[in-house]
Amino acid sequence: MIAFALALQLSAASPLSREIDCPILEIGLSPSTLDALAKSVDQPNADAAVTAKAELRKAITQCGELHRWSKNKAAASAYFFTGKIESNRAKTMLAPFGISYDLFDNYYSTLTPDQKLAAVRGETPAMRDMIRMLATNGFLIHGWPDDKIRQLGRAAGAVFNARWYMEEAVVSFEGDGLFRSPLKVGP
Repeated sequence: MIAFALALQLSAASPLSREIDCPILEIGLSPSTLDALAKSVDQPNADAAVTAKAELRKAITQCGELHRWSKNKAAASAYFFTGKIESNRAKTMLAPFGISYDLFDNYYSTLTPDQKLAAVRGETPAMRDMIRMLATNGFLIHGWPDDKIRQLGRAAGAVFNARWYMEEAVVSFEGDGLFRSPLKVGP
C-alpha cells in the first residue's frame, strides 16, 4: 500500500512519472501480481511467480507500445516495478520486528544522495546511523542475537533498495537514460 502511495506521489510530480506507472494505472495490472512476485523472491520458479512475471512483462510491453517507449524507458519501468516488489517484500520482512516500513522509508527520505548510496550498499557507517535512528524511535537492538540483527539489516536493506530503484527509475524514465545501479555510482 505504501509503494502505491509513493507511486501516486511520484505520479503527481509530472505526467512522465505518472506514465512510468502505466502497467497499474492504464493496463490494470493487479496489486496481487506484485504481491505474488514479492512472496516468490526466494522461489522464482514457482508457478505463481512465473505467472506474475509474465503478467508484469506483458503489461510493461503493452505500455511501451501504447506510449512508444524507448528501450531505456521500458527498462526504467521494469526497475520501478522491481522497487515496488522489493517494497512489498520489505514490509513482510519487517512485520516480525514490529517496526513499520514507514519508519525506514521516512528515514531514507532524510538522507543526502551520498548517504542514500551508502545505505543501499549497506556500508558500516550508514548502518550505525540507522541503528541510532532506531534507538531514537524506541527500538533498542543492543543485546539482540546476531541472527536477528542480520535479519533486521536485510529488511532495512530491502526498504532502501526499493526506494533507490523507484527514485532512480523515475529519473531514468524522465531523462530517457540508463538506470544507475547503486553498485556503479559514486566513488
